[in-house]
Amino acid sequence: MLSPLQHYNQIPVYQFPLSFPPPRSRYIYLSWALWEQRLGNISNARKLLQRGHDLNRTDPAILQAWGMLEGQEGKVEEARVLFEKAVEIDASHLYVWQVREVRGGVGGGGCMGGVYV
Repeated sequence: MLSPLQHYNQIPVYQFPLSFPPPRSRYIYLSWALWEQRLGNISNARKLLQRGHDLNRTDPAILQAWGMLEGQEGKVEEARVLFEKAVEIDASHLYVWQVREVRGGVGGGGCMGGVYV
């Protein structure tokens, strides 16, 4: 029996976006992008987050996840821009601010040099 990850490469997962109208739920894009990231498919994860953001322009969670991805990939400036956009959309979104605190905030000693909002 194949594990889910082994089975992943044997099913037409990438036909899903072409076969159905795109779902609007952010959770589909967030979960799928995180799965792609864990598998090392960073380009696919970015595409899914971009598509999720295109469909959910007022959702800061997608931008927060995207910012985390870019930060982990060493693209600190891109991550900062995404976090700033997330804060502009909803300054009360707790998780965007928590990332700022975990990463060290402005001038802090976080692992990304404290470049966040």
